[in-house]
Amino acid sequence: MLIRRSKTEQEGQGQVIAVPRGAKLRPVELLQLWLARAEISAGLVFRPVALGGKVSAEPLSTDAIARVVKKHARRLGLDPKAFGGLSLRSAASISPPPMLPVSLEPKTKHECQG
Repeated sequence: MLIRRSKTEQEGQGQVIAVPRGAKLRPVELLQLWLARAEISAGLVFRPVALGGKVSAEPLSTDAIARVVKKHARRLGLDPKAFGGLSLRSAASISPPPMLPVSLEPKTKHECQG
């Protein structure tokens, strides 16, 4: 996957990262399905979807991302105040769960601090 610009790479040179296919979560397959159903052939991947199912050309706002994260934290019985849009990536980078045997640094562009 090409990450054109990120918080840690502002020059726009981009970086290609590997995304494992996975046997259970299947991120590559699910992303390809989303892109096909949303009819996205270029540009932003994560976009708002209107009530009628129409996919916007605009990106999801940071507030929308935070609401989704908080909603799912609440559904899992966690305190939604402890989570935000970047908290999952940041928390995993600082203190990886024991089930993740690989470093998240190459995937998230965060320095591992644990």
